[in-house]
Amino acid sequence: MIQRHPYAGFWRRVGSTLLDLLVLVVPSVVIYIVAFRAFAGRYAGTANQLLWQPFSVAYYVIGNGLGGTFGKRWLGLRVVDATGAVPGMRRTVIRAILPYGLSLVTILMGELADRWLASGSPTLVHAALVSALALLVWLTLLLDTLWMIWDPRKQTLHDKLAGTFVVRATEPSPATPPRRLWWKGRSRTAITYRVPLVPSC
Repeated sequence: MIQRHPYAGFWRRVGSTLLDLLVLVVPSVVIYIVAFRAFAGRYAGTANQLLWQPFSVAYYVIGNGLGGTFGKRWLGLRVVDATGAVPGMRRTVIRAILPYGLSLVTILMGELADRWLASGSPTLVHAALVSALALLVWLTLLLDTLWMIWDPRKQTLHDKLAGTFVVRATEPSPATPPRRLWWKGRSRTAITYRVPLVPSC
């Protein structure tokens, strides 16, 4: 818990990711069409990924750097640092290195596999190497996502790498106890208030 705001759980974070994917559907379709028209042939898939990845990275880096992407904000979540402040772009760039770095590895592996197949003489060693690397990458990505389930602070591996936390910003702090104020000879009860972790947008 950071500043009395509980850490976001697994399913709420999964839900925010699904909402972000819905937001990204339209630009992804546009990029797909552009890639397959501009790079017809066997390089079209790789071109699509290389065009899509920077856009997707920018969406998550800028969104989380400002406190949360659309999906997180919709579900009342915020990305913060250990002090409860907005993490900023530097931390969210670091936060994106693990998932997007591994995604880039899968793209390069796919391109390498295509080249081996096009050469007409792929060997068993080549196939085993690509399969082993692909399995290692996907297991690492899966571990990164699932780590929050047993982590006491609900951090993924990329959260730990960047020193960030995802909290439920919609949970208010406990109300300040009423106190009596004396002003002009009359007693007044102070208004109780609740302070959010970060401003809502």
